[in-house]
Amino acid sequence: MIRSEAETLLRLLLGDSSSSIWSDTEIRIVLNRANVRMYRRAVMLHPANANDKVGYTYAADSEEIDLGTDIDSAAIRQWITIEKVFWKTGSGTLYTDLPIVQLDELRELDAGSSVSYDIDAIIQSLHPEAYFCVFRAGYDKLLVRPIPSKSLTIRIYGTQDLAEDALTGASTTALMGGHFGHMHEAVVHDAGYLATFKDQSMRDEFKTQRDEVLGLAIDQPTVIRRTN
Repeated sequence: MIRSEAETLLRLLLGDSSSSIWSDTEIRIVLNRANVRMYRRAVMLHPANANDKVGYTYAADSEEIDLGTDIDSAAIRQWITIEKVFWKTGSGTLYTDLPIVQLDELRELDAGSSVSYDIDAIIQSLHPEAYFCVFRAGYDKLLVRPIPSKSLTIRIYGTQDLAEDALTGASTTALMGGHFGHMHEAVVHDAGYLATFKDQSMRDEFKTQRDEVLGLAIDQPTVIRRTN
């Protein structure tokens, strides 16, 4: 389903085909918000169905790298989960597993905008390998320790938020980034749920219809493979 079709269906369900209550701008705002909400929910139900592989360079002597930057001219993405990280030196040929350390395993020293952790004794007992990495969802930074003296080529496997801002473009833009086509109708129902926040009975109906559509994810998984 594309944005123009979603707008028409949403107005039909809201009983506002003449745009007398919701403006086009308001309709697109709630559709865009619902689009992100439903994509994330679909991914959290079955994260393996939206698994990505993305390549990065972790430059020598870097404290951290920003995973939210453009990669090969692709749109900026945000990671929802990271499952595996592999690395090799710039001159190497074989990738090696890079252990991922959960943030709660570390002792936080600075809770402000910069992130610092006491990683010596704690990490050595948990992961004595040559390198390990730390990732925090929502922060979009990856830290490799010990800080490498040579640039590393890394491959990250995980789930990205492919649907972020997907409905801000042309009217032909597909819902959910073009993925989970059988669940696109859930975006429309969730938009109705958001738009009718003052009418609880209508909200309940939209919620029921939305959740019924989301249930189809179990029966019809969609596998995404994107490599940069």
